[in-house]
Amino acid sequence: MTFRRSNRGAATLPAVVLGIVLLAVAVLAFLGIYLALPGQGHFYALIWIGVLALVFAAISYVGSALTRDPSAVRLATFGFLGMGFAVLLLTIGVGPDNPLNQLGQIVGLIIVLVLLVGVVFGARWRANELGRENRRSEQRTEWTSTPPKSALDYAAAQTAPAPPAATPPSGSPSPPRSGGSA
Repeated sequence: MTFRRSNRGAATLPAVVLGIVLLAVAVLAFLGIYLALPGQGHFYALIWIGVLALVFAAISYVGSALTRDPSAVRLATFGFLGMGFAVLLLTIGVGPDNPLNQLGQIVGLIIVLVLLVGVVFGARWRANELGRENRRSEQRTEWTSTPPKSALDYAAAQTAPAPPAATPPSGSPSPPRSGGSA
């Protein structure tokens, strides 16, 4: 049984199932972490949830290579990235019972922002590479769909008429030879 992509770009059933399974595992893991660290531990629970969301984003990014239609898994990747960075930035910046001093908050925010900039540049580079690959694929398809030309067609197109050779008049002396006796 094969599932095909519709004309509207809907994801295939296996990709949707994989995305739902990954989402269910993530919800259970996040809920377990948050409930395991009560009271004063909520700050650290949120930090762990943010880091785990980034790990799930990396797993779903790698998992997109395992599906024929990675649209649902790619969507989960961007969702986990957004959630992970939002939770980390908000927790470090204005989190509950934040034990970090002001310098610790600034350093933590700088680290998370550097990671965010790296992810944004990586995603931009990947999108550019996908665009280039799509253009190459279109050109390749166009090239393979045209019938091959004959070698004689190329030879006829490349051959230009030769200019007439200049011959010396019959009565003029021949040019002197070099390296010989006169």
